[in-house]
Amino acid sequence: MLRIRQLALAAATRDPIIDALRAYLDVPLGFIDPGVGEFGLENRLLVVGQDHLEVVSPTRANTTAGRWLERQGGDAGYMVIFQCDDLDARRGHFASLGVRTVWAVDREEARASHLHPKDVGGAIVSIDEMPSWDAWHWAGPTWQSQQALGRAQGFAAARLASPEPEALAQRWSAVLATPLQEQEGLPCLALEGNHVLFETGPREALVGIDLLPRPGVDTLPPPQEIGGVRFQFRAP
Repeated sequence: MLRIRQLALAAATRDPIIDALRAYLDVPLGFIDPGVGEFGLENRLLVVGQDHLEVVSPTRANTTAGRWLERQGGDAGYMVIFQCDDLDARRGHFASLGVRTVWAVDREEARASHLHPKDVGGAIVSIDEMPSWDAWHWAGPTWQSQQALGRAQGFAAARLASPEPEALAQRWSAVLATPLQEQEGLPCLALEGNHVLFETGPREALVGIDLLPRPGVDTLPPPQEIGGVRFQFRAP
């Protein structure tokens, strides 16, 4: 199984983007992960139902996120983090394709592989495995207390843009070992409960996040661009 579990935006300044996201999603502040300091970053997570939204900002020069901001010309979508149920098998698949791993961790509470962006394209991709399908270590020890809050119950889709979306879709399909389908007239990877869609854009990036509205929420905000990413609610 494979699903999108966490999406990350890179921002020159973290807190204004967090404030705008909180207003759009109607969620409280989430966890700050001190572990991202290893990458020269500071972060903050927001709980989006069963999923997680992260904003990272560089705290020193010459970081991967800082170079990403320069290439994108400002704040932009940055990472797509997937949860899987068999990371060892997927690592073997990456090796068979020649896809490089730029960072990996194997702990009791979380295992992860960050893939080389030049081998995938569009975003930094991480494939993670937790001790259970409902666990998510990166969101801290108390995230489940916020799971029922806010306007969204999770991610419906991540939207990747490229001048050549079909080629990008083919690369992601091969790396994720997931066949391509079509949705909205766009190439689509159908996952466990959500999707990745590929659309035309001037550069490769994570450009959109579709949200599943929480049942019983009557009033939803219109689409809005925050941190270089287009957020919108859509029916399941």
